[in-house]
Amino acid sequence: MKLFYHFVAYYEHKHKIKENLIVRFYEAVTKYWITQINEIVLFLLLLLTFTFYFVYSSLVHSLNTIVNINFIIATLFMINRYAVRRSKKTVRLATTDEIKETHNSFLNGLEEGLKNSTRNLTSNIARIEINSACSAQPSTATPNPIVEVAIKYCLETGLISRDSNKPRIADQGCGNLRHLTILCRYFDTIYLADKEFQLNRLKRLFGLDGTNIKEYISSLKMSGKKFTVLSDLVF
Repeated sequence: MKLFYHFVAYYEHKHKIKENLIVRFYEAVTKYWITQINEIVLFLLLLLTFTFYFVYSSLVHSLNTIVNINFIIATLFMINRYAVRRSKKTVRLATTDEIKETHNSFLNGLEEGLKNSTRNLTSNIARIEINSACSAQPSTATPNPIVEVAIKYCLETGLISRDSNKPRIADQGCGNLRHLTILCRYFDTIYLADKEFQLNRLKRLFGLDGTNIKEYISSLKMSGKKFTVLSDLVF
């Protein structure tokens, strides 16, 4: 909607739609604003009557006045809700007429404004740096079930030999090591490869804060297991 603001602005300029359409819109939207103010006032009055309810109750006074006031407020609220629906419909019609007039009279200017907005948006997006390393799931996240299924299939079909003394596997893009536990079930030698940034980035790994992959793996003591951490370039 921001593209249309220039063409419907109340001040004088050459790219402006018909004055009567602008006046009609402001007349419609003013009525709608009044209904919104009415709702706020009625809500505050309702809160005030609840306060008086406790006061009257403590003083053992009749509550007929409070009941009558609440009934009046409820009636006024329903009338105002009807006015809200009517005024909102009028605002929509007035807005639609303004948009149609802008399209009919200033289509070229509207298209140029859209192109400028697109260029600005593209320029802003181009300055945003997205680091895929930050999207890696945490180490305690549920492992991808396909990983273990694939390993079992390779072992059962002979794609990975069970006779090897030291079966090896590489986790390329190891992220936050969420598949480490599964890999350790089937392999003795495990290569963990990722970008240097990911390997050295401080993070939380399996409940341990302020560590990185290299430090965590070097401190890991698992009998019969050999771990090698490699950057993607070295790998």
